Amino acid sequence: MIVDGSTVSMPDTAKNQQAYPQPSTQSPGCGFPIAKIGVLFSLATGAAIAIVIDVLNTHDIKLARRLYEFLNPNDVLLGDRAFCSYADLFFVKNRQADVVFPKHQARFQELRKGKIVGSHDNGMKNQ
Repeated sequence: MIVDGSTVSMPDTAKNQQAYPQPSTQSPGCGFPIAKIGVLFSLATGAAIAIVIDVLNTHDIKLARRLYEFLNPNDVLLGDRAFCSYADLFFVKNRQADVVFPKHQARFQELRKGKIVGSHDNGMKNQ
């Protein structure tokens, strides 16, 4: 499974404007309402499994957390670094699924201070 977020533009109706206000950077009456979407889809087929919709300033992670309920045991969830938090690892693991998320760029890891604990930890067999 893959999780990701995006935005969608909608028709300029009063109902859409009320539910999904335009960004504050736009002048009133100019532009279209924009919604934030989160989508869970199958890597194997490309089919959308679930979608959630919210207002534009909603972070992708908030949308993703509403999608975790659609994961099945043994699913592997692929996402970008926006989803990499300990809380999300915990939420997905509680669904008996696994994740592949790159580490967020703000997290620093000093590998030179690591300890080799297995024969393949450094890419070569220990002698």
